[in-house]
Amino acid sequence: MSYAKKYYKKNKERLLKKASDYYRDNIKKCLETRSKYYKKNKTKCLTKSKECNNKTREQRLKKCRKNYTNIKQTIVDYKGGKCSICGYNKCLRALTFHHCIGKKSFSLSSKMRGCGTSNITKEFIDCLKKEADKCVLVCFNCHMELHSEEYRK
Repeated sequence: MSYAKKYYKKNKERLLKKASDYYRDNIKKCLETRSKYYKKNKTKCLTKSKECNNKTREQRLKKCRKNYTNIKQTIVDYKGGKCSICGYNKCLRALTFHHCIGKKSFSLSSKMRGCGTSNITKEFIDCLKKEADKCVLVCFNCHMELHSEEYRK
């Protein structure tokens, strides 16, 4: 460990207090300096900020998509892995859940999307399975036929 790191570790509280005291005492000067720097380097600041936000946004979206796909695959496998009417099983995205038993507590797809980048717990999966027990796994075409029959009544 370098001397600077050792010094900082040993005097961390004192150094942080000194920095916050300086900022508090010279807040006007600090803000003016920051403002001048921003005006002088506006495009640089905006570009860097935008790049950082886009990069983290892309990473979050990628993780969300992966989580959603993994969760959906788990629930589809739990329900048999194929359309209960015609047996279709080629594309995961084409398989949907039709609520037919009991009252709909929540939409499975919205709940799965809502997990975002958080860690998926066993309790969360159990909650989805409990809701999936009220559903029938069907392909998109069969799902539309089921709903068209409901609307005709």
